[in-house]
Amino acid sequence: MPFWDLVSLNTALAALGHLESAKQFFDSMPQRDIFSWNSIVQACVEDDIADLAALVFNRMPNRSLVSWNSLIQVRIQQTQCARALELLEEAPEFDVFTCNLAIQTYTGLGEIQFAREFFDSMDQRDIVTWATMLVAHSQHGDLPQANSVYENMPQHNAVAGTAMLVAYSNTSNLPSAIHIFKKMPELDIFAWNAMLVAYAASGNISSLEKFLNKMPMLDICSWNSTLQAYGWYGYLGKAKSVFDSMPQRDLITWNSMIAGYTQAREWNLALMLFGSMDQEGISPDTATYSSVFYACGEHGAVTQGRILHSLLEEAPDREILESLAISAALVSMYGKCGCLDEARQKLFGEYPGNRDRNWWNSMLTAYARNGHHREVVRLFRAMDLDGVPPDGVTFVTLLAACSHAGDLQRGAACFAAMAELYGVAPGAGHYACLADLLSRLGQLERAENVIHAMPYEPGPAAWTSVLGACGSHGTADRARDAARYALDAEPRGSSSYVLLSNVLGSVPG
Repeated sequence: MPFWDLVSLNTALAALGHLESAKQFFDSMPQRDIFSWNSIVQACVEDDIADLAALVFNRMPNRSLVSWNSLIQVRIQQTQCARALELLEEAPEFDVFTCNLAIQTYTGLGEIQFAREFFDSMDQRDIVTWATMLVAHSQHGDLPQANSVYENMPQHNAVAGTAMLVAYSNTSNLPSAIHIFKKMPELDIFAWNAMLVAYAASGNISSLEKFLNKMPMLDICSWNSTLQAYGWYGYLGKAKSVFDSMPQRDLITWNSMIAGYTQAREWNLALMLFGSMDQEGISPDTATYSSVFYACGEHGAVTQGRILHSLLEEAPDREILESLAISAALVSMYGKCGCLDEARQKLFGEYPGNRDRNWWNSMLTAYARNGHHREVVRLFRAMDLDGVPPDGVTFVTLLAACSHAGDLQRGAACFAAMAELYGVAPGAGHYACLADLLSRLGQLERAENVIHAMPYEPGPAAWTSVLGACGSHGTADRARDAARYALDAEPRGSSSYVLLSNVLGSVPG
């Protein structure tokens, strides 16, 4: 075949946007060169099909840097960063595009320091390099480093400006986000949406609505961000109004609305909305089921939860069921419904290797909530033996269990072990639990000393523990002092007035 015929065929192949059509055309070509093979790999990249791209890559008689870059890119797109790193280590050469992919790979693996060192070692950088590093710092919440990259960029484009908007959103720094937004040389839909998220993160719903009305264009991301903001700050009526009026809805839309209902403790509405998803052909994912199982647990809808659990067990794809998030959600649901044996039998036995810290915390909370305080301690020991490091949530549950059991010796030991053995700094909640434990045992002076020694501003819970214990162990003066502190911490807390009234009726003046 003449060379120009092959060029014509390659041009036609590259022009075919649909992977299946390109594949058929490729298979019918009497002769192929490196450009032909690269066109098929690139088509796989555009359709986000990593395994097929790898299959074609492995069959290639010869490879160019474009071949390597294309396969690395699709691995990153599929969040298969470990495989992308293996390819980077095997690649015979690098260009600027490969280096940009390396920064993305290290970022995807959470190795932000390696990404920055790689960036600093590059001899050549293009605008994409700078933007990629900026996005990496932005995604990891490192605002000073993100700002440093932004200030040193040779030129600012929409991607860089949008990344800074995201960084300022993550730190709820609305004034700085507005400053960047106004300086941006061009504004696309991504920039407008990032600024919308910054308004949402600030909690100023009125400003968000004004900005929304100024936006020259809206897409599904704009609507989803607005819906999420309304749901997060408790404007359920407005959230549902946005949900109902949206021209199109995707999985994020449904998850946001269900999560909004769940957060607002509207369990029944969350479950009803979940039941409507199928009518629009939307398949639930891990986030959906996590919210729904949580709603089932809080609503006491264990029968519905069991049905959904069974459906997941019967599904051909067990990826959702075997995820750590779902395991923890199921433990939490069964525990809140009082089905502890069922939770332990189904989850402790069936998924022995599928236990992370959230899973253990859910199990500990379930037993503590149902009054099985000794079992909480035994489970904590099992967690420790399993090599899972505890966190602040773990110790709040442990200390609360010790408090309800009146076990001062173990409670004090847990509190001391937090920082000394596990490197977990005690927070306000842990001090409050210790104060509650001492109050229940009638050691009110020691409880007050613990509260006053807190390196934080005490919340109302710590002082209401002392106040409540004054009915059995205290005096009217101590009760009044505790109530005053509790009201200082929460001026609108009517429960402190009620509790003080009850206590004063049972203690000597």
